[in-house]
Amino acid sequence: MTDFFNKNDLIIVIDDDICPNDKEKVKFTDLQDNIIKSVANNLDLVEDEYKELTLECIDEKLKSSGKRLDDFIKCDIPKEFENAQLVKYHPFDICKGTITDKVKESAARRNFIVLDKFLEKSESLGLLRQYLSELSEIISEFYIGIVFYSSNPNLIESLEQAEDFLKEVGLSQEEIGKLSMHVNFVNKSSTDKLMCFEMAFRKSQNNNLISLYTESYLKTIHELKERIWDINNNEALIHYDYLMEGMQLDEIFYEIYQSRFNKTYNEKCFAKYEGYINPVRKAIQIYESDKSFDRDEIRKRIFISRSVKELNNLLKQETYLYKCKKSDDIKFGDILKLNDFYYMVVTQDCDLSIRLLGGRKSNYITLIKIDYSNEKFTNDSIAKKLKDIYKQTFKGTGNSFNTDIIKSDITPFKKLNIDETKINNIFNKDRKAQCDINCQNISIKLSDDIKLYHIESIFLDGIILNNEGSNKIKLTRENIEKSKEIRLATKKYIIENFEEFIDKYSKLQYQSLKEMSDENLVSDLIPIEFVFDKKNSLIGLSVDKDKILRVGHLDYIKAYDIFKEFMIKYSRFSYNSPPLI
Repeated sequence: MTDFFNKNDLIIVIDDDICPNDKEKVKFTDLQDNIIKSVANNLDLVEDEYKELTLECIDEKLKSSGKRLDDFIKCDIPKEFENAQLVKYHPFDICKGTITDKVKESAARRNFIVLDKFLEKSESLGLLRQYLSELSEIISEFYIGIVFYSSNPNLIESLEQAEDFLKEVGLSQEEIGKLSMHVNFVNKSSTDKLMCFEMAFRKSQNNNLISLYTESYLKTIHELKERIWDINNNEALIHYDYLMEGMQLDEIFYEIYQSRFNKTYNEKCFAKYEGYINPVRKAIQIYESDKSFDRDEIRKRIFISRSVKELNNLLKQETYLYKCKKSDDIKFGDILKLNDFYYMVVTQDCDLSIRLLGGRKSNYITLIKIDYSNEKFTNDSIAKKLKDIYKQTFKGTGNSFNTDIIKSDITPFKKLNIDETKINNIFNKDRKAQCDINCQNISIKLSDDIKLYHIESIFLDGIILNNEGSNKIKLTRENIEKSKEIRLATKKYIIENFEEFIDKYSKLQYQSLKEMSDENLVSDLIPIEFVFDKKNSLIGLSVDKDKILRVGHLDYIKAYDIFKEFMIKYSRFSYNSPPLI
């Protein structure tokens, strides 16, 4: 195994299996019962003879027989720890500041703290609270990993359980927030302690990256406040984007935040590369290098890893579809439900943007039809997904899928609450239609109907108006005016389009307009109804809300992939091969 620890690391071990350094002050009876019994038997002492003796006195008695107290007190830690700067303490050796001062003095790149389970006992809980409280004060300044070393480790399977453990220790909420990601346990009876320690410390290394994110976030928020202050006192800074680029004020601020965060994080990555980025990348390479490089074994690991990733995404209902704020302008990638069919907006944002001078480039919006579904994943659907992953991973090997490949490495699946019983159910043909894993299948894909649809923008712009308290989306002058949160340019454009629409259709008689709306002659995609006043004069239009709905906004890359697939099928070349004579 490649060495995980090196001379630039500091490892501090605190364990009652370590012989105290200050033997003159510590009483023999303060040691563990099993050690007391073993030493007393060796020296042929009874309790009355040793109960007042110090460790120094006991050590002197042992020397007469050629032994030392250290021979009876042994801490079972991997010998590989000696590759680092190894410092061992008994809890009695530590006073306020001992651990943190050592970390500060050593100037080590990585600092690993190993705490014994003994410290969780009620009489020692104060010591553990003290150690952790002090570590919480410096954990953002130094690269620190923490491991609890125990013959009876706590079962920590979630962040909430880690926080509960630290709460029982007696830490404050602020301290818990700093340390909750560093709660790792290693079993003293493990057959491969080194691997367990490495795994725990690798987790701590990953968690230390959070301090980079936190620092970047705090600096970004400070800089964002400065930018908003500048904008508040010089609003011309954002007028152009609001008036001409189709952006709302909250979107402008969020774009500033994203840009500043990315810049700040990259700067910190370069500045702290050796302390944070390098160890994480080096550790994962060391970990993976120790694995078998047999091709079938690599394929198995890839299959397991990808299967777990896909199932986790399904369980967490990860999706590329985001909800839209009600006053958001129509954008490329918006998913619409029109008259029971689903469509995606494919007009590019530069053409959709409504500018105060000039409006939109076109008064028509282009759509393509998609297949959208949101339903529970059946066992059969999940089985097909896992089999497809297997087929792609083992392509060309001649291997056929068998559930044994999953059961042979079931642990990562169990951590998703998917045990062997659920695996059996998923692939059970008699339970194909059942849903043994509670996950949603949100599917968005190109429809077989390869056709471009065009709709007047005024019909879709009605979605963003204020239509609360009604089962219809109404487009009237009154509704437009009371929609206070839409962009000024958007409002002006909708009013102009609305007036053109009213002017165009007002020339027709009331009965003709009624017939047109009854026969769905106004739009091919949605049933438009005309709205009249008491004198039967045309004052607007309306659509039932169940006939026009913005489902959400699709992530740009995903939307672009669907549109690209559409264009490949849509834009075919016509070529006729002449006969060969």
